Amino acid sequence: MGKKQEKRQYLLKSATLAEAYDKFAAADRVKSLSEEVALLRALLQERLDLIENSSVAVASTEAINNIIKSIERLEVRSFELEQKSNRLLPKATLFNLADQIVKLLLDELKNLPDSERIIDTIATKLTKLIENAE
Repeated sequence: MGKKQEKRQYLLKSATLAEAYDKFAAADRVKSLSEEVALLRALLQERLDLIENSSVAVASTEAINNIIKSIERLEVRSFELEQKSNRLLPKATLFNLADQIVKLLLDELKNLPDSERIIDTIATKLTKLIENAE
């Protein structure tokens, strides 16, 4: 029994399934959830593309609703995991950090000629980066 198999919760007889299991088990949870949301969105689009008339739309309602609920649950969970792992910082925190960086630069580079103009340019660029961050 290999080292990976010793760590598995499930013993898988299929080599293909075991390989896939190892790949997915090693994935970053947040990234994995994002990819699974993308997969569900693709499945939702496929399901919506099958609708050709109102009777098919009505018949598809439950399946479509289930996919939408799954997407929502995964997005909420992904957001929670990102917050717990400190991958998301509020923009106010980022602006505060940028302000502290600019102050450090001003203090350290004050003796350089034209340092205020250079630091002002850096501050403007930092502000734009934070404003455009998603």
